[in-house]
Amino acid sequence: MKQYLPRIAVVAAALAAAGAVALIALARGPVAAFSVNGDEWSRDEVHRVVDSLVKAGQITAANGKVTGDDIAAVMSVLVQYSAGRQLLAERGVTLPQDALTTARQQYGAAFTDPFVAGVFADMSVTGKVITSLPAPQDMKSIYEDRPALTGVLCAVDVTLPSESAARAVLGEIDAGGDVLAIAREKSVNKDLEATDGVLALSADTPCAGLSWVKDKVSAPVLEELIATGAGKRSSVVRDAAGWHVLANRPWSEVSGAHAAVFSKDPGRNLAVGFTATADVTVASEYGTWDRASQTIK
Repeated sequence: MKQYLPRIAVVAAALAAAGAVALIALARGPVAAFSVNGDEWSRDEVHRVVDSLVKAGQITAANGKVTGDDIAAVMSVLVQYSAGRQLLAERGVTLPQDALTTARQQYGAAFTDPFVAGVFADMSVTGKVITSLPAPQDMKSIYEDRPALTGVLCAVDVTLPSESAARAVLGEIDAGGDVLAIAREKSVNKDLEATDGVLALSADTPCAGLSWVKDKVSAPVLEELIATGAGKRSSVVRDAAGWHVLANRPWSEVSGAHAAVFSKDPGRNLAVGFTATADVTVASEYGTWDRASQTIK
């Protein structure tokens, strides 16, 4: 599939093909195709975007139909765009009108549907604004609300060979045990052996970007990490590697290390964190939202 939508930070890698490979027709109608934190995009709105891309020669419609992976890719970009707009609204950031005017002229020349031209223009400017976001002053409160919201995790994974062993570790942590020492002593995860169970590049680097972490852990582990609060431990999570007990370290222990990672790309980290924690629903005929890849599959 061609890379047809604007390349912006909030939709990084979202153009990778996702979803079924069979040919499907995009259903029309006012019912939501997807929603992000309750903000809905109707089937008709998605259809207009897809139609315009077909007319522009960016998507092939064999016998009048568009492939499932092309539709899923378009919708994935729209999901991340919607999340990005909500992030800016939450941070009290508005899009510069002069940039919007210029972008609308540019996309208006490429797409005859003014709705679609407006979407692409807004998407382009949204991405540029997100990439220029500075580190927020209230980072401590964001992290303490939920570490994943920052797009940077300072997490520990204790992998055990049995459920009983994992539950014993829960008891140790609840009794005041040091999760780092427990991971160093008891974790059987060979992939994290060099970092003593810390989900980071090295043992002396306690934090890592969520974009990096999500590629290193299973979907169940990622879901639990995203749901776990600062200074809290998870419940027991099982995947192919074993039984996991996870913990997000408290701000007081990692503030400096977090800042060092976060400051390298503040806007991107905030966008990834916001999208990862967003409540995304997708109409079943289009697929399901995959939190790890931040695409519809």
